[in-house]
Parts: sequence; C-alpha cells; structure tokens
Amino acid sequence: MTDAAGQDVRAVGQGHRPHYLQVRISGRERPERISVPAEVAPREELRRFLNRQGPYAQMWIRLDSNEYVRYELIESVSLLDADR
Repeated sequence: MTDAAGQDVRAVGQGHRPHYLQVRISGRERPERISVPAEVAPREELRRFLNRQGPYAQMWIRLDSNEYVRYELIESVSLLDADR
C-alpha cells in the first residue's frame, strides 16, 4: 500500500519504518528501490533476492516504480531504510 507520494505505508502504522532493497541497474545513473514486505525481515528479503527465491526467481523483477527489469541487469543490491 502506498500513500499519495508513492511511499510504502504498510509498516508505518505498526510502528515500523518501511525498508527497501536499493538496486543499481546497468546503464542507469540513479539507483532504484524494491519494497521489503512488512511481514518479512529486511535481511531475509535480501537473502531471498540473492538466492533468487520467491518473486526474485523470475527473469523480470518489479521495481517500486512499477517498472520491470531483468534480474541479470541488476549490478548491486543493498538494504535501505525509509529515512534515507
């Protein structure tokens, strides 16, 4: 669930800040984000991404911008707090 600005608000009402995976995509200057589901620990989501499990087992990965990119075009991934 997102607010009017497109920010993830699922965990905010539960006293938790939302977390994201920040990904750098080949050929792009700016990093992109993937929301970490509120019910999943951020490090667990990173592990799922790196091991290509769950939604990351697909060839195409959905970004927060609703754009899809090929997994192999992602050059790096890191955890990111909503405050950054």
